[in-house]
Amino acid sequence: MALLTNLEEHWRLNEASGDATGVHGGLVMTDTNTVTAATGKIGGARQFTAANSESLYNAAPGADWSFGAATQFEVAAWVYLDSVGANRVIIEKEGSAAGQTFQMVYRTSVDRFRVYCGGTFADADVFGSPSTATWYF
Repeated sequence: MALLTNLEEHWRLNEASGDATGVHGGLVMTDTNTVTAATGKIGGARQFTAANSESLYNAAPGADWSFGAATQFEVAAWVYLDSVGANRVIIEKEGSAAGQTFQMVYRTSVDRFRVYCGGTFADADVFGSPSTATWYF
């Protein structure tokens, strides 16, 4: 299957609670501050409560996740916002070298989903201002 070619990991995030284990490579993301479950777009989902600083985190995914500014990669997520009153990090990968930081966020200053990569950013203007209680991919 072409989708699995060079796939590093896939998390369904449909666990009822606790850590999230990838279904492709078995990489575990640790539950921080009790991320709860919710109904998702496709099956179950995880609900992150910002006031509780909830997250799923992996400190050292490994060498396969190291990339520079010239590396091509894809990241995808279904996102559902309960509120838009504060910035929200959706996915983040940080590195110490220039060009190794990637973030997918909701940014209040522009009222858009935004992707940062290697010191540059792009706003999802096609969507316009994201609505609450709506699924986005």
